[in-house]
Amino acid sequence: MKNHQNDKPSLIVHINGKRICSAGICGDGALHASLHVGNLKTKNGSIFDKITCSIAGIFDKKHHTWFYDENLKPGDEILIKIEKLDSIDEPKEISDVDKDMIDMENSLYKSWWKIWK
Repeated sequence: MKNHQNDKPSLIVHINGKRICSAGICGDGALHASLHVGNLKTKNGSIFDKITCSIAGIFDKKHHTWFYDENLKPGDEILIKIEKLDSIDEPKEISDVDKDMIDMENSLYKSWWKIWK
């Protein structure tokens, strides 16, 4: 990817021994590796009980998605390795970020910064 900053750490993701993607810093922003195990009851009574994994980030007001899977199950193995890479995979999707999403990201960083200060 042309904006990849190869002097910054990157992520290599494997699921059940299969290489899924490599992702890295691509501008001003942050890269996220997320694993969610949910058991949420929605307003209409349905249950969201999926296990999801995503590798994404927001850089220069663009949302980059390298990987998203909501079909994981107990027993799956996820390996996320941190390395410096000369190149990374192209994101599967790049989309504009609206102001609400940027405000949410900024508020999350401020909250964590207060904890770690």
